[in-house]
Amino acid sequence: MQNNIIIKALVIVVFFAGFFHQTQAQISENKQEHTTRIMLVPQYLINNGFRIEIDRSLHEKNRWITLAPTIYYRDKKGNSWFGNSNIHGVAGLGMDVLYRWYPSRSAKSGRAFLSAGGGYSFISRKFKGNRWEEYLENNLTYYRYDTDYWNASYHLINMRVTGGFHIVKRAHFCMDYYLGFGVKYSFINRPEGYVYYNNTDDSIFDTDFSGFLIVTGLRLGIGW
Repeated sequence: MQNNIIIKALVIVVFFAGFFHQTQAQISENKQEHTTRIMLVPQYLINNGFRIEIDRSLHEKNRWITLAPTIYYRDKKGNSWFGNSNIHGVAGLGMDVLYRWYPSRSAKSGRAFLSAGGGYSFISRKFKGNRWEEYLENNLTYYRYDTDYWNASYHLINMRVTGGFHIVKRAHFCMDYYLGFGVKYSFINRPEGYVYYNNTDDSIFDTDFSGFLIVTGLRLGIGW
């Protein structure tokens, strides 16, 4: 009699333990099925930019839309390791819109994705010297080297296609990395009356760059 009671008690305990474990797993999985994410993109700090990406799931959980505002600002001489070393100030704003698709609907620990989109940025940069001015004197054309500060404005258009992997580390913390290619075109407005500017840079890190480029990066953030 006593043995039967013990066996029944063990069966009940095992049943509720299994049910509790399954429920906890479902809760954990549901926590990882985010519908909104705010992600920081640290590599934009190289170009004096602060960028966040706001992800929002669409009606289907494997299809997302991303809004990516970026603020560019620096009030002193730039970093000579990347791009132009004659930059003495940067200010600007940008906005990208990206579409993201996850082939797999499961999100227990992470899943691969494909993304495509583009955007626009306006950036103003402050330079010092490094330009030649043309002027007339006694009907003769002369050139003089200018050493003053001056500004140039940039209208940037970009498009990209990337693939990557999204990782859920905790219930709300997540990260992902991506790699792909893109194209960028820069429209540059400089002060008129000058015939030569020694301030362009062909580095893919520089605002002057136009053409195809490799797009890669890391994102860190929270989701819920």
